[in-house]
Amino acid sequence: MENRVYDMEKGQFAFLYKLPPKLILLLSTIVWLAAGLLIGAVAKSLLGLPVNIEGMAAFISLVMGYCGSVIYLIRRK
Repeated sequence: MENRVYDMEKGQFAFLYKLPPKLILLLSTIVWLAAGLLIGAVAKSLLGLPVNIEGMAAFISLVMGYCGSVIYLIRRK
């Protein structure tokens, strides 16, 4: 397996390395909260599942948004 070195100055998401960590946590949580609201609405309307949309959105934003950002920040260092 080859060892890839990613340059912080180049690449599609190079601007993320310049953002402060608290802003990354906040933005990621907001994005995943919106995604959770959409996923909950789709699950309720199209699939007919008995879902609490706000609860699903809060769970997804907590797990994917916050925890994913923490993992990203740990790997960034």
